[in-house]
Amino acid sequence: MTKTLRQKLIVAIHLICAICIFCGVVFCIVKAEISADAALPKAWYVEGTDSPDAVRYGSFDLSDDKGVAATLEAKQKLVLRSVVDLNDYPSGEPFLKVMPITNKKGDIDYASMKIELVDVYDESNYITVQVKPTQDAETSSDVSYVLACASNGQRLSGLDRGGTKIHTVTWGTWVHLNFYGAEKDKFPLSINTLSLGFNADTKTLYIYDEYTQLSVKVADFDDPKFFGTDLWNGFTGNEIFVRISLGDYVSAAGGVLVTKYGDTDLSEDIVQDADGPRIAADLKGYAENALPEAVVNLAYPVFAADAFDLYSGDCGVVTEVYMNYYSGGRVKQSVKNGAFTPKIAGTYYIVYKATDKAGNVSEKVLEIVCRTAENTLDIAFDNFVSQAKAGELYTLPEYRVTGGSGEKTVSVRALNGGETLAVGDGVRPVASGEMKLEYTVTDFLGQIKVIEKSVAVAAADKPTFIELPVLPAYFVEGNEYLLPSVSAYNFISAAGDKVSTQIKIAQGGAETSLQSGKYIPSVSNSGDTVKVIYEAEINSAVNRYEREIPVLKVRSEGLLDMSKYFVSDNGRAVTRENSVEFQAAATDTFTFANAVCSAEVRIEFEGSEKTNNLSALNICLTDIADASKKLKFTYEKSLGKVIFYVNDDRSRTYEATSSFKDGDKFELRFDESLGQVSFDVKNGLIVPVETFVNGENFGGFDLHKAYVSFEVVGKDTSLALVSINGNYFSNETDDYIGPVIYVMGEYGGDYALNETFVIPPVLGCDVLSGDAAVTMTLTTPSGRELYTNQAVDASFKASVVLEEYGNYSVEYTCRDSTGLESMFSYQLSVVDREKPVIVLSENRTTKAKVGEIIPISAATVSDNCDETPSVVVYVICPDGRMVELADDVTMIKAQTAGRYSVLYSAVDAAGNLTAESYDIIVE
Repeated sequence: MTKTLRQKLIVAIHLICAICIFCGVVFCIVKAEISADAALPKAWYVEGTDSPDAVRYGSFDLSDDKGVAATLEAKQKLVLRSVVDLNDYPSGEPFLKVMPITNKKGDIDYASMKIELVDVYDESNYITVQVKPTQDAETSSDVSYVLACASNGQRLSGLDRGGTKIHTVTWGTWVHLNFYGAEKDKFPLSINTLSLGFNADTKTLYIYDEYTQLSVKVADFDDPKFFGTDLWNGFTGNEIFVRISLGDYVSAAGGVLVTKYGDTDLSEDIVQDADGPRIAADLKGYAENALPEAVVNLAYPVFAADAFDLYSGDCGVVTEVYMNYYSGGRVKQSVKNGAFTPKIAGTYYIVYKATDKAGNVSEKVLEIVCRTAENTLDIAFDNFVSQAKAGELYTLPEYRVTGGSGEKTVSVRALNGGETLAVGDGVRPVASGEMKLEYTVTDFLGQIKVIEKSVAVAAADKPTFIELPVLPAYFVEGNEYLLPSVSAYNFISAAGDKVSTQIKIAQGGAETSLQSGKYIPSVSNSGDTVKVIYEAEINSAVNRYEREIPVLKVRSEGLLDMSKYFVSDNGRAVTRENSVEFQAAATDTFTFANAVCSAEVRIEFEGSEKTNNLSALNICLTDIADASKKLKFTYEKSLGKVIFYVNDDRSRTYEATSSFKDGDKFELRFDESLGQVSFDVKNGLIVPVETFVNGENFGGFDLHKAYVSFEVVGKDTSLALVSINGNYFSNETDDYIGPVIYVMGEYGGDYALNETFVIPPVLGCDVLSGDAAVTMTLTTPSGRELYTNQAVDASFKASVVLEEYGNYSVEYTCRDSTGLESMFSYQLSVVDREKPVIVLSENRTTKAKVGEIIPISAATVSDNCDETPSVVVYVICPDGRMVELADDVTMIKAQTAGRYSVLYSAVDAAGNLTAESYDIIVE
C-alpha cells in the first residue's frame, strides 16, 4: 500500500477506533489471557517473541488493576497497534497510563522504561520517552525521572519540575513513580502509574503526576530552548501507536500493565471488531464527484485501490465494473489490462470490495458517466506571434486546451533548418525560413490531437549574444580585473557557430580594446562610470553588449580609506580605529562594492554609539549572476532582546546572547556547502538555510560569489562593521591583508593506486582587492610536474590518475592587485593497502616419525610494489614454543611427537602483513 493511501485510510478509520480500540472475540474479563488461537488479529502484541505468555488481558498478582499485561525480556517490545488521534487531546490530557510491575513487592525487576510514540504514517518518525527511578536506579526511590526527544537527532531532555533548568541525558522531569511495587502514604497501588499527555499543536509532552494530581511539562519538541536547531516538525497527521520496552534488567524479565490507551479504559469490557476495512482509490488528483467522463468504444482506465484495516492491516481489493449496479438488471463489464471499454452511453460503476480477517466486508463505488459523441481536443492560442528571427529567443505563446476528457498534457516540438530544437519557455530558431511548432495534446483516455503552427523566421542580420558576461556591480579604482570572455553566435551564415568577441572600455568619449581581458580602472571622481563593451563582428555586421559600471575611488593621495568601499543612498560610512561605522538618519542600506567568496562567509559587527536605536539589521547575500537569488539574515530587537531569523521567516526565531548596545559583539558565519548559518558564537546555534528569500531551494551561489549588504532599520542609527571574511576594517591607510584561497570540495587524504582524483575548483579572493589570480602546481611522488603554474579558478575542471605510490603535492599560489601573495598546499597520499602474496611449494612433507629430518617447504613471495619483501619462517612445536628459523635453515629434526606448525610471514614496506602455514604430524 502506498503511504498516501495508508494515510487516507487511517485518517478515516481512527473515528471508528474511538469505539473499538482493541479487538478480539467477546469474552469475560478474568485473570487470564486471550487465546493465542483467536482468529482475529490482536491490537497488542510483543515484538521479539512468539510466546503466548508474553502478553494477555487481565492483571498481575501484585494488583487487582486490569489492563494489557505484558511480561517483557530484553530486546522485546509491547506494541499497542491501535491508532490514537492526538488531536482529541488538545490540552495534553493523558492518553496513556502504564504501571511498572514487579514480581515481588519491594524489589525491582528493571530500572528503566522506554515508551515510543510512533507516527502511524511514518514509523521512522517517533517520540522517545525515557523513564528511570533515579540516576543510579536506587530501589528505595519513590521518584522517577522522565526525559524525551524526537527521532530527528534530538538529545534526551526534560524540564526541571520548577521550570528553571532543562536536564539532558540524565535526571529530567521528576514524577511520583516507583519501580518496586510499593504503595505510598496509604494510597492504592493504582496511583503508581505513569500517565502521558501530548499537545499536538504545541508539540509538547506532559506527564500527569497521579499522586499530586498535577500536569507537568517535560519537553517542547520545536522549542530552541530545549533542542537548539534540531527542531521537530511533528507527527504527519497527529495519529500514533505506542511501543513500550524495558531496560537495565535486574531480573530475567519485567512486567508492565497498560490501564488506559486512547479513550479506552482497559479495566472495562472491550468490544468486538465489527467494522470492515477502509478502501481508498487512487483518483490521480480528481475529485470523486468530478471524475473524467468515458467515451463509447474508448478504453477507460480503472483507478487502482487499496484497503486497510486497523487490525488486519492491508487487505486485498476485488475490483469490478457494472452497468445498472443498483438495479436487478446489473451487467458486469469486462476489465482487461486495467481498463474497461463501454459499448453504449450511460452510467458505469467501478465497484471495489475488501474483506478483513474478521469477515467484515467493505464496498466503495465510483460512478463514471459515458457519452457517445466525442468532445474534440483542441488548442486556442492567445495572440499567437507568427514571426521570429534566427538566433533570437522566440517565446512560446499562451494557450488554452479545450475538449477531451479529464486532465490534458501538452508537449511541444520545434522543427527548423532540418533540426529538432530544444524547447523550454521559448525556442531559438537557427535558420531563416519556416519554424514548425507541433503541439501534442493527450487526455485522460489517451486521445491524442496534434496541432501544427507555422512561424516565419527572418534571417539574422548580426551576431547573437546568448550567454552574457557576469560583470562586477562596481569597479574599484586601482584594482585589477580579469573580465570574463564570452562568445557570440553566428546565425547569419551558420546555424549557431561560435564567434569570438572583443572587450572594449568606453570612457571620456574614447574606446580602448583589452587584449587580455585585464583592466585596471581609473576615474576623475568617485562614482564616475565606464562602459564595458563586448563586440562581435561577422562580415561587417556588428553587435554589442554594453554595461555601464560605476568606479569607486578608495584612495586619496595614495592613502586608503576603507569606508569608501561601501555604497549607500543617504547613509554615511565612517572609518574608525577598528571598524567602519554605518551612520543613517533613517533606514538605509550599505552595500560592499566587491563580491566576496560565498563558500565561507564570516561577518563580525558590534554596537556603537547609536546602535540601540536600531529596530533591526538585515544582512543580505546576493548572487553576482542572478539578483533573484538572495539570502537574508535578520537581527531584530524584540522585547528588550535580539532575535535572529532567516529569509523573513519569523515562525522560527532564535535568541542572541548580545543586544544592540554600544560594544556588544556579533558574529555571523555562513557555510555554503552545508547550507547553514550560525549567528552567535556564544550560544553556538546552527540554523539551516534551505531556500532563498524568493522560496527557491538553496543549492549554493552560481559562481561561489555574492554581494554583501547591510540594511540598518530605524532612525538616527549607527553600527560598527568589524570584519568581512577575515579582513578587519580600520583606519589603516593601506591593504596589508593578503588574498585567501578557497578550495571548493574535498581534497587531500589517502587514495588507492590508479585511483582518479578530480581536482576541485579553486577561488582566489581578497576582500579589498577583489578577484585574485590563482596558479597551481601538481607534482608526483617521483618529482614530475603534471601541472606547472596552471591558472585555475572556480570553472577549472581536470582530473589526474594517481599512478605512483607516495605523496602527490598540490600547491596553490594566489596574488592580489597590491602584490600580496598567499599559498596553500595539500597532499594526496597513494597508500599501498595490498598484502604480499606467499606461495608454498605443493611438494611438502606433512607426516613424519620422531627423530626424522624433515624438509621445510620452499616459499616464494611477491608484492605489487617493486621491492620484494623477505619471508620469515617460524616453527611452533607441540609444547607451544615458537622458533624462528635462520634464512639458511631448510630442515628441522622432530624430537617429540605431536603437531608442528610451520608459519611463513612477510611484511612489505607499507606495513601490510600476510601469513601462510601448514602442519606436520609427527608420530
